Amino acid sequence: MSKTYYQSLDLWRGLACLWVVMMHACAPALATQFPNLKHNPLYAVSLYGFLGVQMFFVISGYCIVQAAASAMRKDSPFKTFVRARVRRIYPPYIVAAILSILLSAAAGYLVAKGVFKGSSLASADVLHQGPLYFFAQATLTQFVFHKDPVLVPFWTLCYEAAFYLIVGLFLLIPKARITERLMLNGLHALTFASLVYLIAVPFHHFYPLDLWPVFGLGGMVYDILKHPESKLPKAFFGVAAALFLVFGFLHEHIGQEGDTLMSSRLMFFVGLASASMLLLLNRFDAKIAQTKALQPFFALGRISYSLYLTNFLALGFLAQIQKRLHISETLFTPFFFLSVLLAIAFAYVFYRLFEKPYLNQRKPVSTDEARSAAPEVAAVSS
Repeated sequence: MSKTYYQSLDLWRGLACLWVVMMHACAPALATQFPNLKHNPLYAVSLYGFLGVQMFFVISGYCIVQAAASAMRKDSPFKTFVRARVRRIYPPYIVAAILSILLSAAAGYLVAKGVFKGSSLASADVLHQGPLYFFAQATLTQFVFHKDPVLVPFWTLCYEAAFYLIVGLFLLIPKARITERLMLNGLHALTFASLVYLIAVPFHHFYPLDLWPVFGLGGMVYDILKHPESKLPKAFFGVAAALFLVFGFLHEHIGQEGDTLMSSRLMFFVGLASASMLLLLNRFDAKIAQTKALQPFFALGRISYSLYLTNFLALGFLAQIQKRLHISETLFTPFFFLSVLLAIAFAYVFYRLFEKPYLNQRKPVSTDEARSAAPEVAAVSS
């Protein structure tokens, strides 16, 4: 019997998102003010928070493939799928992007006046950008038009939007000629092709397929759980795992040298480990979901998209306060914890105001749709 309603996904979102926020909360200070703290176990773990992106990509792949399979049962599959994805992603993002642009302009002014010594947000220089820049920000086509995202972590949404489009293209095939099995096989074939290409030409950047493989693993997890009696999905996963290991053995990085979007073998291995973990722990899903001690992380997972959109802004503001107060190395740890908590609080307010209203506009009509409507976007690091 298939089991695609994965109750504990919010737990893994919450843990991955917390890891990312911890990295954002400490990385700037450790890089400039307190380098000795890098050896502290708390910060040594926090600095690897960028790996949280891999779990988010796996979860996103699982949820989006599930959403596409559900849409295939509708009269207008492509329209149903795209409308749901646009409604889910864009309204909160547009609010966060506008807020980021306004704060970037304000930060630039304060840096010019000497109030701030420096600001990564001010470096966007939004007051001197043209119309194409703002169009790209609004449509998540920054990489298409070779524009930097106004907020560095937004780069993953550019990939997510492209991934959604790729999956959606399968829904343009007439229903008489496409089945869920054919769609899944096509997506898996794309995962194999992108992995083979990365193995053969690791230093050629080809957005968005350079980061597709981890997303594709999420689709394979869905396929295995949806068809537990079939050997084919397991064979697909085994081939993908082997290709991941070959890539990791041969290459350290993909992308151009110095590229901020470069993905290392460690990131790919964590993605493979995340997918494997979801498969292995699925049998304990109900028990995990009922564990009271884990409920705070489930709650964090439910607001993970808002936390992804806003944590960089909140933590940047708090970092400026930390610099102005000249907080010492001894006091940085309590300030670090306070910063994480305040970033979560700000994200919760943002969630209630700008994300939750769109979640409540339409109630899912099936179990699969209920899960696919959950926040699936990758909350990632810069």
